[in-house]
Amino acid sequence: MKNKKCIWIINKQSILLLFILFMWLLPERIINNIPANQYLTFMLRGAFLIVLLRKRRFIIPKLGFSEMMIFIFFMSYVPGMILNGNADAGKYLWLLCDVFCVFGIWMFFKNPRGKLQILFFDYLPIFWIILLILSFFYAATNVAHKSYGGVIFFVGSKDITAHCLVTFFGLNAYSDVRDKGRITMLTWILAGFSLLFAVLQGSGQGMVMIGFLIGLLLFFVISTKRSWKLITPAIFIAVLGGIYYLIVTFDFLNIKIITNFIENVLQKDTTLTGRDTIYKGSLKLIMNHIFIGYGYGNQIVYETLGRIWKAFNTAHNALLQMLLDSGLIGTIIFCIMLYSLLKKMFRSSSNAIGVIYLTIFSLMLGGLTGITYPSVYFWLLVIIGINYSNFSDRESEEYFNAV
Repeated sequence: MKNKKCIWIINKQSILLLFILFMWLLPERIINNIPANQYLTFMLRGAFLIVLLRKRRFIIPKLGFSEMMIFIFFMSYVPGMILNGNADAGKYLWLLCDVFCVFGIWMFFKNPRGKLQILFFDYLPIFWIILLILSFFYAATNVAHKSYGGVIFFVGSKDITAHCLVTFFGLNAYSDVRDKGRITMLTWILAGFSLLFAVLQGSGQGMVMIGFLIGLLLFFVISTKRSWKLITPAIFIAVLGGIYYLIVTFDFLNIKIITNFIENVLQKDTTLTGRDTIYKGSLKLIMNHIFIGYGYGNQIVYETLGRIWKAFNTAHNALLQMLLDSGLIGTIIFCIMLYSLLKKMFRSSSNAIGVIYLTIFSLMLGGLTGITYPSVYFWLLVIIGINYSNFSDRESEEYFNAV
């Protein structure tokens, strides 16, 4: 797109928008120093629904199939919470706030043409630059402290920082393609610094997610922009499912190209830093409550495996953690939901949506050794992807040139 005008709105709403974005995207380092930080974080995130809709009264929106599946997925946590007795009132409140804020963001991005929505994308490069500066600063000055055996940076661990960086990369690239028809040099440079951070900090997740997304988007740019259509939703899920199977069962040890990549490129051992022990223990726990899991916010992995090493606080695999939290029923619901959301994006005539599509793939690839979904970054990408899928590149050009 040519001559896109940047709209800067300086008023109470735009300032509050930036503050809530800060709470969403850069929460942990600051929030952990505030009393009752968990509840405060989720309440502030939930403020999206009330503040940004600019409505004086609450209106329950009409839910489509995709939105209803998201709600049903969240509800799949409840049986495990009730029947396995792993939840107190605080966890139910936490779950409620999580549902509240996800649907608040969904409602906010229902209007792709809104001025605040445009402002969101205009401010993203600034947040990305701030995050990179702070991350390198904490690393260089050794300000970060140790927790669970790892370094904690501004937004959390090095891997959580990588989740945030790859999300910024995807959203900025999406905005570039939608508004300018190409990925700008600034986005490529910031992506390079993001990958550099992952390499210097030895974040295997970061190197895989950011490096893979750089490769996908380079192919996206060099070839026809419709090339992302080669990855249908069925192929998307099948490829990820196959890779997850190889990693969880450790059958990848029989594939030399993968072991060489882990040892020589990622500079990791083939146990994936002790994840073989976590995966075996997690699979045993899953079989105890295979259908409904242990519920939202459970600490079952830490309670059973944490005595081996305090870093064993989660399953360190997004799919295994989902099975622990919501069981087989919730995981099947998630897969149906994911397929329906991806199918909606895939049908879009917008090439820019392809960037979001590929970013979700890269983020979920990081879930092989971490909890990249369902997370704030995952929901942000998914919600923008489904709400903007009907907003074609041509409509974007006509609209922004008219602003």
